[in-house]
Amino acid sequence: MKYLLLMIAVLAIAVSPTLAQGDDDTDVQFWNETQVVVPFGKKREWSAAFSGVGRFGDNMSRANDVRVGFTLTRKMNRYLSLGAGYVYRYTSPDAGVDRYENRFLGIASVNVPLNEKWTFVNRNMFQYENRHSRSDRRTIRSRVGLEREVTFAKRKFEPFGTIEFTLDANAREVTRIRSQLGVSHKFNNTVSASVFYLRQDELRGGSPQAINALGTSLRFTVR
Repeated sequence: MKYLLLMIAVLAIAVSPTLAQGDDDTDVQFWNETQVVVPFGKKREWSAAFSGVGRFGDNMSRANDVRVGFTLTRKMNRYLSLGAGYVYRYTSPDAGVDRYENRFLGIASVNVPLNEKWTFVNRNMFQYENRHSRSDRRTIRSRVGLEREVTFAKRKFEPFGTIEFTLDANAREVTRIRSQLGVSHKFNNTVSASVFYLRQDELRGGSPQAINALGTSLRFTVR
């Protein structure tokens, strides 16, 4: 726990000047995800993951995005994994405004070690959004990044950086860019955690136009 608190404190200090900068079109948020992963199969090549997400917007003053979902993934080889999933999402973009949607996902992930320390990561996801009281939407999300293993206080950490582009499949244009910097740590064979800073920009309007977020992610693996 002390290492998790240290990770959060260091990242918060590092990004606090960015979080403090904002205008009427920029929101400061806190994002959290908790995930339970259950590997199975003869070689544990399959995994089922159950997740819950909570996001607090309006300068972290209220919960404005809540999600629950699951994914089923198969590791095809040491580099490639394929999966499918479902997410139920509730959002409240403004106080008193409630929206609901069902998301159906198709996912392809690639992890390629570049050397003993660096790893290239790439996730491509097709997302069909069945949106209550609004027209349905199809999007393609492509995320690329790098991870690096470092040792601090005799423990291994993985700083990472990613950038993700969201493409509206109907309009055939990029509508969102999301950049992320963070660090993850595996406490033992069951528990791992990440803390991160994220910047999200909407390229086709929307409110908020931009998001600066500090986030945490907890992952529990059933052995």
